[in-house]
Amino acid sequence: MANQTTVGLTAPAIAVPAGDFALSGAAPSGLALAPGRSADFYVQFSPTAAGARSGSLVIGHGAYALTGTGVEPPLPKPGLSISLSPQALSAQPGAVTVMLDATSRTSGAER
Repeated sequence: MANQTTVGLTAPAIAVPAGDFALSGAAPSGLALAPGRSADFYVQFSPTAAGARSGSLVIGHGAYALTGTGVEPPLPKPGLSISLSPQALSAQPGAVTVMLDATSRTSGAER
């Protein structure tokens, strides 16, 4: 937010209604801005579900649309281990183990 006038201005109220978007840190609402000065604020996107998400940024009496796309976290990478019996031709069963490189943060199937 920048004051590009020649007089001091007060920053209007800034809000992001509850949802997938939120203000990150303090907003400069009510801050006195001298001519040529600016103040930063940040909007954080934390989707609660996969797919198209929307919200709004309210500055003073104006509202601005916010959009984003939520994606599921990637599945962990699998590894495969095969252990055969000491005598490979003995008809003794072996073991197959599937290992993941990390704990899964989602459920699903990769194609």
